[in-house]
Amino acid sequence: MSGINKSKMYEELEGKSNQEVANKLKSTKSREKRCKVRSVIISLRKEETGLVGKSDDEAKKLLKEMKKGSREALMRNLELSIFEEDNSEGRKKLEPHVQVERILEEMQDGCPSLQMRLMNANDADKKAYQRANETAEKRRTRNEGNAANMANVRARERAKISNSKPTYDTKVWELHGKDFTLKGHENDVPTAQILFHSNSRNPGEPLFIKLVAYQHVIERLRDRGDMCAVAKLVDLFGLSLERRECLVKTICDVIPDELYKSEYLKWEGQTEERQKMNRCECELEWFATTDVVSLDESRTKISIPWIQTLIGLHLIVPGRWWIRCEEEDKSKLWRCEIDSINDTDKEEKYFGIKCHGDGVRYWIKYETIKMYVDTDHADYPKYDLPEKQPSVDQELNARCEQTLRRLKDPNGEILD
Repeated sequence: MSGINKSKMYEELEGKSNQEVANKLKSTKSREKRCKVRSVIISLRKEETGLVGKSDDEAKKLLKEMKKGSREALMRNLELSIFEEDNSEGRKKLEPHVQVERILEEMQDGCPSLQMRLMNANDADKKAYQRANETAEKRRTRNEGNAANMANVRARERAKISNSKPTYDTKVWELHGKDFTLKGHENDVPTAQILFHSNSRNPGEPLFIKLVAYQHVIERLRDRGDMCAVAKLVDLFGLSLERRECLVKTICDVIPDELYKSEYLKWEGQTEERQKMNRCECELEWFATTDVVSLDESRTKISIPWIQTLIGLHLIVPGRWWIRCEEEDKSKLWRCEIDSINDTDKEEKYFGIKCHGDGVRYWIKYETIKMYVDTDHADYPKYDLPEKQPSVDQELNARCEQTLRRLKDPNGEILD
């Protein structure tokens, strides 16, 4: 492994107080540079805690063992108050266990108190001065302007739904007149079907219908001895489990509308038996028994879950992140790459990284990725890295993995 020098801004901000950083932000005119300063100082503050990459239990243990003065200094660096908020008897310091919980919450939420302290350093002072010196007439005008702006926002939101129809991606809690319109839905069979189910008392019914159809077709094809078609349907169901989504959504992605209209409807009309068959079952049988849709080709065309898109992302990780790192290596930075995903990890360390040179895999959390991602790498722009990690449903993922392992093979035997 070869070390890399720290960035100039990293070295410039190391050891600075929050007030010094705030002063620097006030004198910085470039918006891009202000954003970079805030990002770097937040990363530094997180590193200074020594909690990055630790599990919740490990972090809690370290904080409890920390000396009182050191823990309070850490809270001040994160812009957290060490005093109780409501105390009629005067200012009283938080109990040690409460301090620990506050620090852990702040780290998990991305240091919002520190971000608020550093955000808009110029605008905050300016706005506070203007508000303190504005007349009653100006205040009334400002409030009226705010009300008018909110009314315009609401009007634009209403306009958005004027031509919006529900689809297979429509959430069960979305409502007619608020999130979509019913206008002309009777001319669109999939939309009409979704409308019926999304407004029913059982939001899971569309998925239930597809699963029942899947089971009926599997049994019918097995009775005919068409095991190739059975295997294709099993692979389709397995793909939906790999993608952590319902069968309905996977079917819609694998079978595009133009193919459905040009090929399926023609196939359905070839025999009277197919025309009388349940539509869901007929669609699945067409998919399984014809070569029109290739599942292998579909895998390369449809989008993959967000968490899997991060495979291949490059990181630059400081030596001090590793436990028992040699003293001379702590100030060095090491090139790493995400090479695997485990979205069922109890400690939320979903991402496996390998350090170039040693080949050992280390499991990390998303916040560690945000801190150490190599923004200068040529492939960096192609990755979607939101400020906060999208929610991960561990229970759903675990059940999908369990079902994948127990999915029946074409001979009807359970695969463990």
